Amino acid sequence: MSKIKSRTKGSKIKGKMGITLPSFVVSVCVAIFSIAFFMALPHTIYGVVFTVPAGNVDALIKAIDAANANDEGDIINLEAGTYNIMQINNNGTNGANGLPIITSSITITGAGAFTTIIQKGNRNEPFFRIIEVDFPGDLLIEGLTIRGGSVGCGNNEYFSCCGGGILNINGRVGISHSIITDNGATCGGGIANSGGTVTIENSSIAHNVSNDGGGILNEDGTVIISSSSIDN
Repeated sequence: MSKIKSRTKGSKIKGKMGITLPSFVVSVCVAIFSIAFFMALPHTIYGVVFTVPAGNVDALIKAIDAANANDEGDIINLEAGTYNIMQINNNGTNGANGLPIITSSITITGAGAFTTIIQKGNRNEPFFRIIEVDFPGDLLIEGLTIRGGSVGCGNNEYFSCCGGGILNINGRVGISHSIITDNGATCGGGIANSGGTVTIENSSIAHNVSNDGGGILNEDGTVIISSSSIDN
């Protein structure tokens, strides 16, 4: 059963015809959403452009670190390939992440969702999500797949259990022509959003697993979905 869960007073999910749904649980069996008006993804004036060789996780991590270090909107271009993350990069308040936490404006662009894959390299420990975005982070991913993230509750903080693929805390996330799949968490198997904005277009959120919001968990934030499928 596909599921998007939104809760608390400030949360909202926008889908077909731009309707804002109230902040109670929203369950969708097979959901294909479209918005009748144009909804722009996060954007900014671009700065440095990085090119990451196929499958080179170390180069991807260094590019994110460099992009976080300046105030410009940087672009990271990934060559087609599978980027197998084998170890935890950081482990903070919100749990373990395979890539550096996004704290600036960054666009990560792949060569296509079927040919450019960022994934947890194995199904065993250590457990970690793929990526976290924290305010004032502004992440746009285009043309790639986020796969295999797995979050265990490593501490007493609620969101350490959430967002197997992507966790967004008060930031902005745009997902375009991409796939979020085969991720797992106690809450928000594919994506967990707290207090931020997630915009999804022409993408698939599928086969993610959670006890609470298999595809997307939205808490005190906004999720806008157009021309995309949610099937978890």
